[in-house]
Amino acid sequence: MSETRVISTHRALSAIIEPGWKEMERKFRPMAQATAMAVEINVLFGLALRITRLAIACDLLAEKGLDEEGHILQRSATEAYINLGYIFYAGPRLTGKKPNSRPEKDTRGLCLQFCAYADIAYLKLVKADPDRVRATFKRRKGLTDTEYDVLHAEVVRLAKEAKDIHGCPKNRWHDMALPDMAEKVLNDLPPFADQTFAQLLPSNFVSPNSATHADALSNRSQYRDHGTDLLELVFKPEVNRGDEVASLAISGWRAIGWYLNDMEWVADMVKRQLNRELEQRFDAADA
Repeated sequence: MSETRVISTHRALSAIIEPGWKEMERKFRPMAQATAMAVEINVLFGLALRITRLAIACDLLAEKGLDEEGHILQRSATEAYINLGYIFYAGPRLTGKKPNSRPEKDTRGLCLQFCAYADIAYLKLVKADPDRVRATFKRRKGLTDTEYDVLHAEVVRLAKEAKDIHGCPKNRWHDMALPDMAEKVLNDLPPFADQTFAQLLPSNFVSPNSATHADALSNRSQYRDHGTDLLELVFKPEVNRGDEVASLAISGWRAIGWYLNDMEWVADMVKRQLNRELEQRFDAADA
C-alpha cells in the first residue's frame, strides 16, 4: 500500500539554486576558462550569474517575509533576463524585419556594445564627484596626481570609444527603452525562455521606474498593506518572489546550455535537483 504524505513545494525552486549553480560551474568551468576572452561568453555567463545571485538574495528576503523589498530584486533580475534574451536571440533576429529600419547588430556586436557601455557608466561616476574619486585612488592605490591624470585620460578615451565605435548611447547600453526591448523579446521568445518571464513582465514594467525606487506606487502599496499603523513592521511569509526569480535564474542556465548546445544536460540537472529536494521534504514530512 502506497504511503501518502503532504509536502509543500513553497520555495522549492529557490532551494535548488545554490546546488544547481555548483553543478553548472563543474560542467561549464573548463570551457568558460578556455574561452574567457570571448565577449559572448563573458556576457552570457555574467548575466546568468547575476540572475542566480539575485535569486539567492530574493529567497533570503522571502524567508523574512519582506515581499515589497523582494520586488526590487525581482525587477533587477527581469532586466538582466531581458538583456540576455535580446542580446542572444531576439535582437539579432530583428535584422531585415522592418523596411528602412536600422539593422540590428549580431550577438557579438551587441555583446561588445553591452560591455563597452560600462566605460560610459564609469566615467559618469567619476564626473559625479571627481575630487573624491581622485582622493580615493591616491589613498587606496598610492597614485600620484600625475599617475591619476593618466588613468583619468584613459577612462575618458574608453568612454569616447564606447560611443564612437560601439554606438553606445548616453543613458543606457542600448538606445531602445527597456520596456520596448522586453516587448521584442516577448514577441520572439528564445528557446530557453519560460512562461514565468512572460507573466512577470507586465507587472515589473508598468513604467520604466516601477516600484524599484521607492516611488509613490511603492509607498502606497506598502502602507495599504499596513493599514492604519504606519510604523508596523509587516511580514508576508506566504508571498514568495524568490521562486519566480529562481525560475528566471534556471532559464538563464538553459540559455547557457542552449548557446553551448547542451540544453538537455541543464534540463536533466534541474530535474534531478528538484526531485532530490522534494524527496528530502517527503522524508521529513509526517506520514
